[in-house]
Amino acid sequence: MTAINSQRKYIFLILAVCLVLRLSFWAAVKPWDPAVENRIVTTHDAPDYHILAINLVEKGVFEAYNHRITCVRTPGYPLYVAAHYLFAGPRPWVVLLSQCLLDTLSCFLLMIIAGMFLPRSAALIAGLFYALYPIAILNAANLISDILFVFLILVFAYFALRGLKTASASLSWLYPALAGLSAGFAALVRPVAIFLPLAVVFLFIFEKVRPRKRALGQYVVVSAFFLLAVVPWMVKNYNQFGVFSFSTSGAYNLLILNAGPLMETPPLESVTDYYKYIFGIMDREMEKEGLNPEELNDFQKAEQWKKYALKVIGAQPFRFVKNYIFGVAHTLLNLSSSEFALALRRPVNEIDIKGTTNPLELFRNYLRKKGGFGITVMVLVGGYYVIIYSCLLVGLFWAIRQGWNPLYTISVIMPLYFVLVTGAAGLSRFGLPAYPFILVFSATGAAHLIDRWKRRSRNVSAPA
Repeated sequence: MTAINSQRKYIFLILAVCLVLRLSFWAAVKPWDPAVENRIVTTHDAPDYHILAINLVEKGVFEAYNHRITCVRTPGYPLYVAAHYLFAGPRPWVVLLSQCLLDTLSCFLLMIIAGMFLPRSAALIAGLFYALYPIAILNAANLISDILFVFLILVFAYFALRGLKTASASLSWLYPALAGLSAGFAALVRPVAIFLPLAVVFLFIFEKVRPRKRALGQYVVVSAFFLLAVVPWMVKNYNQFGVFSFSTSGAYNLLILNAGPLMETPPLESVTDYYKYIFGIMDREMEKEGLNPEELNDFQKAEQWKKYALKVIGAQPFRFVKNYIFGVAHTLLNLSSSEFALALRRPVNEIDIKGTTNPLELFRNYLRKKGGFGITVMVLVGGYYVIIYSCLLVGLFWAIRQGWNPLYTISVIMPLYFVLVTGAAGLSRFGLPAYPFILVFSATGAAHLIDRWKRRSRNVSAPA
C-alpha cells in the first residue's frame, strides 16, 4: 500500500509540474490582453481557425472569409475552438487555458501508456520529460491544432496497445474500434494523420503478444473505424466540390514547404508575401494551361499545385533531398527561439536556419543576432535536447538488449511517420506528435542509467 501511495504521489507531482509550467507560460504570454489577442489570431494557422470557429457559432457554417470554404482545414480543431466560443465568446485565451489542461492530460496518458509495458520508474520519467518539454509548453499558448492532435494520437496509442495487451475477448475488439475512431478524429484535427493506418500496420504485423491472425483482425477493425470517422467528411467534400477527397493540405504543403524553397524568389518581407508570390506563380501556370483560377475550387487548384510542385522537385532532386534532410533534423532540434520571442513580446531577430550548412557559422549567427534572450532559450531548450537524445541512445540500445515489446514498435513508427511526412518544413511544432514516443526510449535510457547508478552506490557503500 505504501508503494502504491508513493507512486500516486509522484504522478500527482509530475502532473502538477506539467500544469504549473503551462499555466505560468500562459500567464506570461497574457493572452487576455487585446494587443496580444490580436497577435494570437493573426499568426501561424490561427486566423483560419478563429474565423471558422466564429462562423460555426454565429452562422452554423464551415466558412472562413467572404463565404469561402477553407479546404486545407478539416473540422476537428475549429469545432474544439467553437465549443469554447459558444460559452465564453470569441476569447482565444479561454481556448489556450483549456489547452494547458489538455496537455496535462496528455502527460498523464503518456505515463499510463508507458506503464503498460515499462517499469514504473520509466513511466514516471517519461511523464516528467513530457512535463518539461519546452515546445509543448510554447504551443499550448498558441491557437493551433497541435495540442489537441497530440492528445488524440496518445488516445489512439492507448487503445491500440490495450487491444493487443488485453486478455478479454470482447475488449480485444472494442479497444481497436476505439483506436480507429481516435485516429480518425485526429485526422479531422490535422490531415497529416490520414495515412496513419498504413503506417501502424507494422504494429500488428510484428506483434508477438497475440497470434498474428488475431492481431491482423484487430488491425482490420482499427482501419474500419478509422474510415467510419473520416469518410463522412470526404462525402461532404464530394457533394460540395465533386471530389472524393479529405483535404488540400497535402498538395498545399508539398507546394509551400517542399517545392517553394527550391524556387527562385525575390526578397520578401513576410511569410504572407511569400504565399502571395508562390500562389501568383500558380495562377499564371494555370492560365498557361487554359484554366481560369477564379473558376476552380480548392481541390481543382490542389491538383495543379501538386503537379507543379512535383515538376519543381523533379528538376532539382539533389537540392530537394538536402533540404528534406535538413528539415527533418531541424524539426527534431529546432530551438523555436523566434516563437518564444514572439510569444513573450521580445525582438524576434530571425536568422535563416537553412542559409548555411556550416554549424559553426550558424552558431555564430545565432549568438550575434539573438542576444541574451536567444542564448537563454538555447541553454534551456538545447540543454533539454542534449539530455533527451543522450538518454534516447541509451534507451534504444537497452530496449533491443532487454527485449522488444509493442510499445517500442509504436514508438518507432510514430516519430518516423510524423517527422518524415512533414519533411522539409523544419517546424518544431510538427514534431510534437512524435515526441511522446521519442520520450519512451529516453525514459527507458534514463531509468536504466539511474538503476545502474543506484546499484553502484549500493556496492560502494556495502561493507567489505
